[in-house]
Amino acid sequence: MKKNYPWQRFWIPQDQQLELFSGAYLPNPDEDCSRFFNKGISTFASFCDASCSVLLGETGMGKSRNLQKEHETLALTWEVQKEAQVLIDVGDVGSVADLDIKLVQNESIQLWLRTKGVLHLSLDSLDEALARFPALPKALLNELSRLPRENLRLAIACRVGEWPPFLENGLKELY
Repeated sequence: MKKNYPWQRFWIPQDQQLELFSGAYLPNPDEDCSRFFNKGISTFASFCDASCSVLLGETGMGKSRNLQKEHETLALTWEVQKEAQVLIDVGDVGSVADLDIKLVQNESIQLWLRTKGVLHLSLDSLDEALARFPALPKALLNELSRLPRENLRLAIACRVGEWPPFLENGLKELY
């Protein structure tokens, strides 16, 4: 059985250096003195309003659990704000048809397309699908390019060593 540590998880921009105390401990971002360290560090709740965020981490660090927990925590807030949310595990996607079923044909996404509100779309386990479907980055960029991105808040979780540079460059072009 996997252990579940109920720690607050933090995200940091890719271009920022992470400062740790004694080389191992994250200064508590909620304490006053920590404002001088890791200025860009934040929670998913703060980053989820960005047009595109990517959560990179090592195996077993809790990326999937964090996304699930954050979606559950923010569900009421988003509902009150009339914003939709979808968390999709793309780990078992093995073809364009699979991606179409999970993304394009998703009921919540179809409803969002008709209502034109904000959609918080999180795609989990991208790295798990890449071995079966190496063309996933290209297919995903193609599908995302068809969506109205002005109201789309995209978050993607992937193992850091598996993150495809092609997808990163394509997302930078889209967003």
